Amino acid sequence: MVSRKDSHPKSSMHMSLQLVKSGMVSSTPVHISLEQVGVTTLRTRLDSRQSKKRGPGPLVVVDVSKDNEDGLSVTVSPMVRIHNESGRLLELRCRRPQQREDGGAAVRLEHGDIIDDSMGVFDAFNLSGESKKALLSFGLGNYLLCVRPVNDETSFADGERSPSFEWSDDLKGVKAVCISGLFDKLSYHIKKSFYGQNAESCFSMIRCGLSSLGTKTKDLYFLVRTTKRKLSVGMERKLSVGTPHTPENPKPQSQIVAWQEQQDILILPTIQVSNLMDMKIAVTSSDHLETNSGEIAEHSCGNHAILQGGQKEYMYADLSKLFLTVTLYDLKQTSSPINAGDWGKFSNKSKGELHDLDIELDFGDGKHIAMLRLSRGDTGLLEVIIYTRYALQNDTDMPLICWASKEESFFMWRRNDKQTHESGNIIPLKPRSRISWLEKYDKILIRRVGEKAIVSLLDLDNFSGFVEISLVVQEETGFKDIVKMGINSQLSSSKRLKPTHTICLVPRYIALNLSSENILVCQCHMQETVNAVTALSPGQEASLHMKILEGEEKAVCPTDKIFNRRGVSGTDSSLFVQFSLKEPGWSWSGPICSASLGRFFLKMRSCSNSHDNSQLGSSQEKRQTRFAVVDVKEKGSSLIMHFEMQSPELLPYRIVNGLRNASIQFHQKELTETDTLEPGATVGYVWDNLNLPHMLFVQVAGTQLQREISLEKLEPRKNFYKIRQSGGVGLPLLSGDHLEGIARYRGNDDRLTDEVDFSKVVYEVYADGPTRVLWVYEAHESHKKRDRLSQNQIPYAKIDCKVSHLGISLLERGKQQLEVPNVNNGYTPIIFVKFRSIVLEFIITSKHTLCSFNVEKFVVEEKWHGAPFTAMLRVRGQDYFERDELVLHMFLIVSNHMFNPNQVKYSSVVLQALDLHLDEDTLMKLVPFYRSSLADSITPHRAIYFEHFEIHPIKIVASFLPGHPRANYTSAQETFRAFLHSIIKIPTVKGTVVELNGLLLSHALMTFHELAIKCAQHYSWYVMRAIYIAKGSQLLPPSFVSLFDDSAATSFDFFIDPSDHPVHLQNFTKGITILLCT
Repeated sequence: MVSRKDSHPKSSMHMSLQLVKSGMVSSTPVHISLEQVGVTTLRTRLDSRQSKKRGPGPLVVVDVSKDNEDGLSVTVSPMVRIHNESGRLLELRCRRPQQREDGGAAVRLEHGDIIDDSMGVFDAFNLSGESKKALLSFGLGNYLLCVRPVNDETSFADGERSPSFEWSDDLKGVKAVCISGLFDKLSYHIKKSFYGQNAESCFSMIRCGLSSLGTKTKDLYFLVRTTKRKLSVGMERKLSVGTPHTPENPKPQSQIVAWQEQQDILILPTIQVSNLMDMKIAVTSSDHLETNSGEIAEHSCGNHAILQGGQKEYMYADLSKLFLTVTLYDLKQTSSPINAGDWGKFSNKSKGELHDLDIELDFGDGKHIAMLRLSRGDTGLLEVIIYTRYALQNDTDMPLICWASKEESFFMWRRNDKQTHESGNIIPLKPRSRISWLEKYDKILIRRVGEKAIVSLLDLDNFSGFVEISLVVQEETGFKDIVKMGINSQLSSSKRLKPTHTICLVPRYIALNLSSENILVCQCHMQETVNAVTALSPGQEASLHMKILEGEEKAVCPTDKIFNRRGVSGTDSSLFVQFSLKEPGWSWSGPICSASLGRFFLKMRSCSNSHDNSQLGSSQEKRQTRFAVVDVKEKGSSLIMHFEMQSPELLPYRIVNGLRNASIQFHQKELTETDTLEPGATVGYVWDNLNLPHMLFVQVAGTQLQREISLEKLEPRKNFYKIRQSGGVGLPLLSGDHLEGIARYRGNDDRLTDEVDFSKVVYEVYADGPTRVLWVYEAHESHKKRDRLSQNQIPYAKIDCKVSHLGISLLERGKQQLEVPNVNNGYTPIIFVKFRSIVLEFIITSKHTLCSFNVEKFVVEEKWHGAPFTAMLRVRGQDYFERDELVLHMFLIVSNHMFNPNQVKYSSVVLQALDLHLDEDTLMKLVPFYRSSLADSITPHRAIYFEHFEIHPIKIVASFLPGHPRANYTSAQETFRAFLHSIIKIPTVKGTVVELNGLLLSHALMTFHELAIKCAQHYSWYVMRAIYIAKGSQLLPPSFVSLFDDSAATSFDFFIDPSDHPVHLQNFTKGITILLCT
């Protein structure tokens, strides 16, 4: 193929091409005009460079086309081309019709080889006699072609003599041979060849007899696909010498002298068998119904294939009469024969195209089943895929035991803590292994190895993508050792070729050491328990176990019942873990909940008997402190705790002592261990215990001047002391130790001439990027505040923007014709989004900017021809307009005094109850609009301080209508459809209520990008929960406790039906605050 782009149409618009072989023989040049788009077939002549010998050359097909992306494209192809894709070494014989059967020319083709007529004409140039005549006839299309396999002695058993193959019948172009109706019924898509879209493809079948000792034993069949098109053969006109090219004398063109057929012949096996099971099988084909003898053949001869797990083999069976049987070597069972001619029994009377046909294999014992899929490959051959609907993959380091359950009641197994009778066939599931699920029943009982292991149920019928189960072992010490398993369903991107659903069992909680230190990880308060501490070397990971005393129940907070929080159960506990360095002398860090997503900072101290820091400037040995960060991320069905050591400069909090000659002491609320910060010093800080209140007690050393400070809440300058109720001021009492310390500092530095004026000690909390800073200092009249306030006084202003009507239409390239004259039908609408009365208001004062965004009406209509729903999305309720309510209300208050970071004082989003009507066909039309960036954005994300952020609960009444597969789906559409039907398994839904809990944050410091991701995770969990409920399943997707780490002081999710009454969250959030305080 030659491609060139030229912006100058008057430049060279001709090209010449020549065929050359070994540099000795070449064809005469062929001149091609690039001004005319189309297909041209020209005759050539061959010349020898060594002699003056000349002869006829091959026909050359030149296709000139224009493409929007590649510009001008020129394709050169032969008239006849033959591919050997049969999987065998073949011998081809070509002869003229009047020649004897043993005459002509023969050539051998390995699997994958290609031969065309131009090669034959070049070979005939130096030949003579019948071989030359046969090769020249091959180039002109006047030939007879037959094939036969070459003996392959490795395909037969020891002691069996090598058989001989007979030549097939003569084949020219396409020979009509009766093939099974199923073969014609199954649809397929042939990959593009050089013929383009004007070619026709047809199939035929040839037979080669197999003889041994002069006796015919069996036949081998090959599938022949012939793609052809009729072309005109032209001869180039020549102008007389010296005649210029003018409109009266155009450039040379081809004169049609004959019509000939261009052919592309592909020789294939008739069947390709694929074994997608994890065991050895045998597949046998026959042209008649055979009884099962129970014997398993050990060699293959065209109609018998032995396959290990994951292997593919070719078979050469008669497609007009096809019977298939499958044998399982491990179970020594053979299925009943499958008659492919009875495809109508298995197709469920499917209308339209039949992409594939799934047939259940019956092994006769009533316990085991497998599936056989018949489909057509890209080349058109019949593909036979042997698979099971499900496969279990154990990605843990624990051996498991599973078996099938015949019980119909889900609650019996879900709530039963007793040992279950193992009535089915016990199947071991080794660590890091995979097994095909051959059992007839899809309810799986699974447990760990051990006499006191408790059984858990995994219901594959009600399984939708992700789920969580607990595997429990009762120990003799009275503890229950619990391992939570995250389970997800995986499906190949090519569902047609790999239809098995792989059910992956992975540890739900994993600790991964990304530091260069050896560390220890243990469940909280279990450091002294045997086998409770796990050591991790750098780069090592381990699954986390949870131990609970029998009868111990989790205390449920009253707010959990009110706000319907995820995964709250009276019999379920969250796993809290602690970390420590493996070196002796280091304490354990504070606990971290393994089910909380985000980044959590830890503190580990070296153990020391002397840690009394009450004296200022004492010379006792200080305890060494090291910091670490644990980043809990979700990967598939696992929550992985990534442990890394952290530099003191990159901590979430920082404390600055701005006093000139007084130290400060601080400790977390409800803890007694105190740290001391000397005058003028700065230190990074993290909480000792994340589960205790995030409040810091700060005290001026040697005095009773102390204050309880919240580090999450940004505060302007405040006095360090508190004014008493009586109106007096709480003045500090100086101790003798403090006076001695002041004298000592004054002796060391003559500049410290004044004592601290404790009435002027102040503090403030501000943000320095992602770090919250506590600054304690002494304020004077000459002391300037930290420069974080805007010096510009913004005058009052009000801006209103109103759009009465707004419409947005999503279009696709026209596939349907609109009956509208004089209208360009290049694009047709899919959906139309209508807005009415959009109001955007800004009120700017000297301190704040208030922004309000309101939408009165919002509806999404389906506009494509044949859409099942009129409205895709609309407000719930017929009396919506009478209530005079807004569909969407957003309110934002931004501070004009804080710019590093920007401060959002208040943010609220309210959305009314909605009706959502989805159908699969509309979703498939929207899939091409999805785009994802190939690289992360390099633009730095700026932190924003959200003092109050809330999204009200959302109620959706949803309906979903599944569709049918289509042949013209793109790969993205096929992947999305496999996700809907194979992973999520979403059923037909009508009027199902989806409750999306509201979200409430206070004093959150994060980027908008981080907030958007966490909100998406929040709502995706509730959407998955709604899908489980719609299917009638009692399972829930894997839960998490919290999405917000130290970036937010408090976070809650709750639900109040917005359709019952207008929601006024201002008073409601005040009630939440009071409830939390109590």
